[in-house]
Amino acid sequence: MTHPSTTPTIRTLVQSVLKLGDQLLWCEVVSRGRGEYDVHIVPHWDMSIASVERFDRMTDAVRRYTELSSFLRQSGWESVCGQDSTAAQVSAA
Repeated sequence: MTHPSTTPTIRTLVQSVLKLGDQLLWCEVVSRGRGEYDVHIVPHWDMSIASVERFDRMTDAVRRYTELSSFLRQSGWESVCGQDSTAAQVSAA
């Protein structure tokens, strides 16, 4: 008898890569399944200082992602790639 996997599938819902000078970081929302969402801020120059915030609702996670992305852009970070338009659509829902 086989048992179904109980490991939740982790999916990236929204992600952007930002650049300031020669430094890169990424900001993303991932779904961990079962109504669990994480917002990650990961600086490429020192991944040991990465930040993870956990949320029970996707809208709260996307809203936080949007706040962080906006703050970073206002602080001079430029988006080099990402799915920011998706975040705006989801947070407006």
